[in-house]
Amino acid sequence: MQRCLRWGSATTKSQLVAGVSTDHDCSFQATIVAYPEKGNVFIYTPFSVNGSIPILGRQYMAGHPGLNSKGVAYVHHGGAILDGSCSGGGPLEEWCYGVRRGAATFHALQFANSAQEAKDMMLNLPIGDPGAVLGSAGGMWADATYGIVLEKRKGSLEQPAPITREFTYDQEGKSYDFLYANNNALSPDINSTGAPSEVNYRYTLEGGWRILGPEDACTDNPSILKAIMSTKNSAARNEFFHRVMLAKYGQISVDHMQAIYRQSGTLPEGTYEKIVEAWKEGKQWNSSAAHRGNAFTALIEPSPAPETPGSY
Repeated sequence: MQRCLRWGSATTKSQLVAGVSTDHDCSFQATIVAYPEKGNVFIYTPFSVNGSIPILGRQYMAGHPGLNSKGVAYVHHGGAILDGSCSGGGPLEEWCYGVRRGAATFHALQFANSAQEAKDMMLNLPIGDPGAVLGSAGGMWADATYGIVLEKRKGSLEQPAPITREFTYDQEGKSYDFLYANNNALSPDINSTGAPSEVNYRYTLEGGWRILGPEDACTDNPSILKAIMSTKNSAARNEFFHRVMLAKYGQISVDHMQAIYRQSGTLPEGTYEKIVEAWKEGKQWNSSAAHRGNAFTALIEPSPAPETPGSY
């Protein structure tokens, strides 16, 4: 999954705009529009209404994006691949009774009146499995004035030790009002990867943590290897987001977001067999956020005023 959001000085109207996609096969995906008796009206798209994605397994009504009537958006799960998997495996000593991402997202969309409130909710919900991205509270939340990515946190409510991102930086250390995430960890803190120390991750500011080839993963477990290998493609898409966001910084609109999701990447020259061989050997190429494997793509632009509708 890939997504990008920006707010404040990054946009043409100093408000929130976001783009989101889900890079898995089409499943039983449906968008929910909820009018609860209490709290906010909200709209939310789980990955699948039966709680599962083919091959990837049970996701327990997790998904993205979501938007409520107060202009609070849940944009993405936050990016980090923990312990080589999106779906489980924190330290056993930290397991306890907790709330999974799907339930946490429903709750915050219904009751959070700002992105700050959503962040506080995510940090105060108990986590049953802190090693599972979709088995824990967190994710990418934003409104017109604030955005945050909660990549990871401990199971302890007393010391949640969150790994967060609130801005994006360039090589000179200047901060910008936009955030993005794919399926890898972006925080420079090595603990954000949640991976065993023997995994040979490489880090770049724009792309985050990745491995270049199977030999870097130090595992022959097919499911874990597949998850860790996805960090390479995710890092390349992160670099794409960083590049196109800085190029239009201060002029970003929902139309610009739509254009981003219409840009394809470019393959290296050569036969398909040669391209695959080079990829497996660690070669990088120009990736983008748009590809035919996206089951769902959404653009978000909350209303700047209560009397006018936003768009999803």
